[in-house]
Amino acid sequence: MIYYFGDSHTKGIGSNGSPKPEIWYHIPYSTYLTELLGIESKNLAISGNNFVINVLSLIQNLSEIEIME
Repeated sequence: MIYYFGDSHTKGIGSNGSPKPEIWYHIPYSTYLTELLGIESKNLAISGNNFVINVLSLIQNLSEIEIME
């Protein structure tokens, strides 16, 4: 399982929230990577988050992250 934390570059915007949805449609790298690897993922990214907020989000969600042995 891959856990993603980040901003709109990680979350993606699709056409929701795009200033010009007919022109700008963003598929994030997280989608490409997950499809390429063919494994499950959980995207916890939130558009507009800065680095500090992303670190706090990671810390708050540590209990949900699966540890592979």
